[in-house]
Amino acid sequence: MTLNKLFKNKIVKLNQIDGDAVISERLIDMGFHPGVEIEFISRMINSGPFIIRVQSSFFALREEEAECLKVVDL
Repeated sequence: MTLNKLFKNKIVKLNQIDGDAVISERLIDMGFHPGVEIEFISRMINSGPFIIRVQSSFFALREEEAECLKVVDL
């Protein structure tokens, strides 16, 4: 399952980062790595960014970034 398919207030574990090399590298630099827990907070209106929390940091990810994150349920 990818991050962009989750429902609000769901906590998952990052399993894999796929997709474009530039996007994947940027996500890794921001602290996304396999095994980290991600909390999906919400999504902004009109197909806006996904608001998520990783450890103590909050991020707003675009659709193409969220599609790169393969997650599994805890």
